[in-house]
Amino acid sequence: MASDPAHSRFTLDRVLPGSPAHAFRFWSDPKLKNLWAGCHPDWTEREVRHDFRIGGHDFSRLADPMGVEHEVDIAYLDIAVPDRVVYSYAMRVDGKPLSASLVTLLFRPHNCGSLMRYDEHLLLLDGSDGAAAREIGTGHGFDRLEAVMAESLAAMS
Repeated sequence: MASDPAHSRFTLDRVLPGSPAHAFRFWSDPKLKNLWAGCHPDWTEREVRHDFRIGGHDFSRLADPMGVEHEVDIAYLDIAVPDRVVYSYAMRVDGKPLSASLVTLLFRPHNCGSLMRYDEHLLLLDGSDGAAAREIGTGHGFDRLEAVMAESLAAMS
């Protein structure tokens, strides 16, 4: 018998350098997204696809150093350039469903930069309470996003 899924929600706000349009590009342009979104440099890419449009999908299958495969399948539900992205995503480990999420991503002008608000409704299908780890991991990704964006603005100066 499968364990009961755990529901969770978290919101992360980040003030990013540059305009909302600049921040939006780091989600919509596959080359820019790849600069910050990969969280495990020691993992091997098996398959990666990007299709950033309403109805499009991003998909990645990576293998960790032990050979365990991790899949992320993103479906874009709504995109309003440069203000909003709404997407769902599912994660699997060695083909077994791990989680499903609905994410709303907003970009707003804020002082000399942009406020990015990330709101995730998370369903952990394996019965674990890994929501805190997901929030921490997402935050680490946004640390990388902020650094990469700052580097790109410095290079443009």
